[in-house]
Amino acid sequence: MSKETVRAVYAGSRALITNKLLLVASLLTAPCSIVKLMKKRFENDCFDVDTAKNGIEALAKMQNTIYTMVFLDIHMEPMDG
Repeated sequence: MSKETVRAVYAGSRALITNKLLLVASLLTAPCSIVKLMKKRFENDCFDVDTAKNGIEALAKMQNTIYTMVFLDIHMEPMDG
C-alpha cells in the first residue's frame, strides 16, 4: 500500500485508528542501530514513527497524539514499560 493510499484513507477521518506508531527504547538496553532499523522498517510500511527515550517521555507524547501501537523496552530509567 502506498503512502498516498494510506493518507487518503485517513484524510478527514476522525477514526481512532491511525498510521502512527510510538517506539520507546532507551539507548542503554537497545543499541541505536536497532532503534533506527525498526523505525526505518515501519516507515517503509507507511507508518509515521515517533520515538521516546523512556516511559515519562512516552506518556507526554501519548497525551497529544493517538497511536495505533506502542512498542516498549521493558527496562528503562526512570520509568520503564
